[in-house]
Formats: sequence, structure tokens, C-alpha cells
Amino acid sequence: PKLAELTITCLSASSESMDPGRLFDLLELPALVELDLNMHSLYHEQPWSHLASLLVRSQAKLDSLTLAGTPMSCQEFIQCLQRCPDLWSLSVDSISDSVLEAFIPRPINPRPIAMDVSDESGSALNDYTYLCPNLTMIDIGDVDKCSLQTLHDFIATRCEDELKCLKGYVDRATM
Repeated sequence: PKLAELTITCLSASSESMDPGRLFDLLELPALVELDLNMHSLYHEQPWSHLASLLVRSQAKLDSLTLAGTPMSCQEFIQCLQRCPDLWSLSVDSISDSVLEAFIPRPINPRPIAMDVSDESGSALNDYTYLCPNLTMIDIGDVDKCSLQTLHDFIATRCEDELKCLKGYVDRATM
């Protein structure tokens, strides 16, 4: 129950017994904050709900997740990320449009909004829903599975302050 970091790397698909899914089904890791799972695309079992089940069962507060070659569908991956609201670091070998779009803030109740979208508490995003609001680092190994437009939208909405700083720098540099 005290394990905080777990790294599993699969090097061989010699048998189904090597699939870490069975191990995940046995574990309960409430203290887990960092998970690194590299399956090298050796297993193609879908659905592969083992990670989502582990996160539900453990009620772990992951803040760092690294996945490579894990045979989850987009929906399963989104379900895992929904269980990780404290996640600030994500590393994946690739990402699809549907997963990337889930990170983009969307209005809960779309309606015309005034220029100032802050509520009484001063929070501008209370009326929005999106995955992993604390995400500050994402490493995507291969962006071929997502469109450039979706990638742009993600960056533009999640890195707004950085883009403003960059634009200000560019504007000053061109004067």
C-alpha cells in the first residue's frame, strides 16, 4: 500500500501470461503517484481495461503517467485520464485527436459569454470541462495520429500564457 512509483517494461510477448494486465488486476496501490508502463506494442488485447480498473480500485492520485505501446482504445485511455485529475506530467508514444480534444477546455453549458468570463471566485474556467486541469508537461513521441489543427487547439488553450509571452516577444523583436 506504500508503493509510490511503479515501472513495468515488457520485453517479450512469448506468452499471454507475460501481459501485465493480470498483475494490474491483482494490485491495489493507493499511494501510487508515478506510473511508467512500456508494453512495446507486444500485446494487442482490446479492450485493455486493466489500468482503468487499477486506478478505480486504488483511488491513487497519479501525478505522472508514462505509457508506451499500451493496447488501450481511445475511450479506455480517456477513462484512465479521468481518474487522474492531479496529473501534471504525461508521456505517450502517440495520441489521437479524440484524446487530445478531451484536454481542450469546453464550455459545460455553451452560452454567449461576456468579455470577462471570470465568476465571483475569479476562476475563469469553472464553467469548462477538460481532462487533467493540472497538466503542465506533455511529451508526445509521435503526432502522426492527431491532426495539426487539434494539436494547435490543444496548445493554444492549455498554454495560453506562454503563447501570449511568445507573441509579445515576437512583436517586440519585429519592431
